[in-house]
Amino acid sequence: MLKPLTLYWLKILAVVVAVCGIFALGWYGRHWYVLDHPNTILPITEIRANSSEYKLINPILYSNNDKQEYPELTPLGNSLSNYVTMVTEQGAVTSVSVYFRDLNSGHWTGVNENEKYQPASLLKVAILIAYLKHATDVPAFLDQKIYYEQGTTSDQYYPPSQTLKSGYYTAEQLLESMIAYSDNSAEVALLTADQADFDNLLKTFQLPPVPANTDNYLTSNFMSASQYSTFFRALYNGTYLPWGLSEQALGLLASTNFNNGLVSGVASSTIVAHKFGERTSQLQDGTFIGRELHDCGIVYYAANPYLLCVMTKGQGTFPQLAGVISTVSKLVYTYVATKNL
Repeated sequence: MLKPLTLYWLKILAVVVAVCGIFALGWYGRHWYVLDHPNTILPITEIRANSSEYKLINPILYSNNDKQEYPELTPLGNSLSNYVTMVTEQGAVTSVSVYFRDLNSGHWTGVNENEKYQPASLLKVAILIAYLKHATDVPAFLDQKIYYEQGTTSDQYYPPSQTLKSGYYTAEQLLESMIAYSDNSAEVALLTADQADFDNLLKTFQLPPVPANTDNYLTSNFMSASQYSTFFRALYNGTYLPWGLSEQALGLLASTNFNNGLVSGVASSTIVAHKFGERTSQLQDGTFIGRELHDCGIVYYAANPYLLCVMTKGQGTFPQLAGVISTVSKLVYTYVATKNL
């Protein structure tokens, strides 16, 4: 028969073992739950303004999370991947990148979303945001008169449907021409008047700067679909500009008259706030290298708005590249409409 003291210590030991067992079961339970539910832990990187103007706040601009297998998006990701594989094997298009993000849940999927491209006219959105940001501190900034010199549009496959005549215009008028009609001369005028705000914007968003020599086809591809999408995310979430100016910016982007990419893949009644960019690359001796065509923006489908950015490059024609973007847009739109995410 056990002595009372021995029995006491055995009881203490039993309690310790039980407590340790509970902790062990909890740890292993959590461990296996995480393995079975990868979406419960999302490695998130928060990108903040880091402005020297404020000491007590540091507003968040957007957050990045590592790619996860979101069950509801797995079929869409597989469908996009299969299509990209098929179309690149045909040869006209050598590379296609897709970034899709459900703006309600923040869940996303992509194909080659980190591959770098020359964003070309997509950067006009950054110029727009930079000017509107300056206007939050200096409202009259958009009323300043800037000289606009009408340039040639012969180097654009999709030229602006209308341009301005040479002369002085307000910054706001030039922003409208630059975004709605993708007027390169308006872009030049705006950047000439204020390059610093544009450069600071890229730095604030922790995006790569524009390479010094953008004529070098081998080195000028510097921004990916996932990186570029942060501009539209910040506008939609109203995290960088005041809400009214974010609304104004997206309203202007919804008036863009390029209908050969994202817009052609959705129902005609659907609002799409987007920007396209094109580029033809050749060597100094005129040797043709390839083309790039991109279209990125927000598709306002019913109660499920989503962000879609498609970047393409290859030696095919611009209509061929546009057809790829259109097909990707249709695949995504059909999926969202069917699944009602």
